[in-house]
Amino acid sequence: MNSQSPKGKADGRGRNRNPVGGRWFPVSIELIDSGLLREMGGAEYKRYSTLLRIANFLGKGSFSASTAQLEKYDGISERQTFRVNAKLQERGLVTIDRTKNPYRYTLQLPSEWHKPGTHPELGTKPRIEVTARIEVTEKIAAPKW
Repeated sequence: MNSQSPKGKADGRGRNRNPVGGRWFPVSIELIDSGLLREMGGAEYKRYSTLLRIANFLGKGSFSASTAQLEKYDGISERQTFRVNAKLQERGLVTIDRTKNPYRYTLQLPSEWHKPGTHPELGTKPRIEVTARIEVTEKIAAPKW
């Protein structure tokens, strides 16, 4: 994308919606509004932004990239890549085909993301709550068989 908005010019004439200047690419507002950004770790966001940037550059939602290539852009080591990729897949942001070498990344639409507070298999986020303690008041004898 260029630095000009459709309603104005970057040279000061008209309204410019690009306050930082330079080249940029869009990140879905849904990432913030859904609460996913709040739950993501820094490395997850860095990797997801890197994947968005590559997809934007190539003009495709699916592409192959090695961990070494991605590490050049976002600094996430090969060791940390497995955990970060697993979290991105768990959140439904990407699907990763590990049978290909290099891995094939496919970015998912916001409608396919797993919203915060939901678990893909269970339907809700698992919670453990302590409500009351159980007290034993009398012993019950074992049945005589």
